[in-house]
Amino acid sequence: MIIDISCYPTDLVDLAWRHDGDPFTGERLLEMMDGPYIINGKPRRIDKAFIQPPQGNTIYTWTDGELSGRESIDAYMAYTLKMVQTYPERFIGCFVYNPRCGVQNGVEAIE
Repeated sequence: MIIDISCYPTDLVDLAWRHDGDPFTGERLLEMMDGPYIINGKPRRIDKAFIQPPQGNTIYTWTDGELSGRESIDAYMAYTLKMVQTYPERFIGCFVYNPRCGVQNGVEAIE
């Protein structure tokens, strides 16, 4: 089994990079994971991926001032949660914490 441990699918353009292309969605990631990649002469795929929101996207809900710290965490984690629920056999979710959202809010979100 091959597992990629650092992937950042999103339904938004990553705010840290501010490119003008399409978001790197979970479906685009799955296409890439399916390869095939030739390993030891055999076609293989990436079987699973740890996914998390791009860190740049953790700022968009907090900085607009409309959401509390906990609401912001829930908002930026929502797409990761959706992808893990939609493709549980391929994606493993990884929690991301932006400290600007507040320590207690981060603890509550993890729980």
